[in-house]
Amino acid sequence: MDKEAFSRWLTAYAAAIQNGDWPSCAKLFTEDAVLLPTPFDSPVRGGERISAHLQAAWSRFDRLDVTIEAIGPGWAHWHVAAGLDALEESIQFDGVLNAEFAGAEACTRLVLWTECLSPHEDDLLAQRDA
Repeated sequence: MDKEAFSRWLTAYAAAIQNGDWPSCAKLFTEDAVLLPTPFDSPVRGGERISAHLQAAWSRFDRLDVTIEAIGPGWAHWHVAAGLDALEESIQFDGVLNAEFAGAEACTRLVLWTECLSPHEDDLLAQRDA
C-alpha cells in the first residue's frame, strides 16, 4: 500500500471511530483480518468482529476527538480525547498502531499499543516530577 492509500485508510479509520460509524469501520478490514488490541491479547478475527470490538471500547464515551498521523509505512501515532458527560475532563488515550494490507485498501492485520491517562492523572504526574 502506498503512502496516499495508507493516509486515506487512516482518515477513514479515525472518522469511523469518531463518528461511531461501525458499518464503515467493518469495511476497512478484510473478512479474515486480525486485530490485536494489544500485542499480547487474543486476536479478534474478521471485519465485523473487529468493528464490534472497537464499538464496545469506544461507544461508552459521549464524545470522541480522534487524531491520527502516519509515522512510517504501516505505522501511525494516534490520540483520542474521550469525554464522559459525568466528568469535566476528557480521558486521554495515546498510542501507536501497525497495520498490514494485502494489496487492497482493506486491512488484514492491526496491532494497537495504547496508553491511557485518566482525568487529573496529568496533575499527579506533574506534581511527582516537580
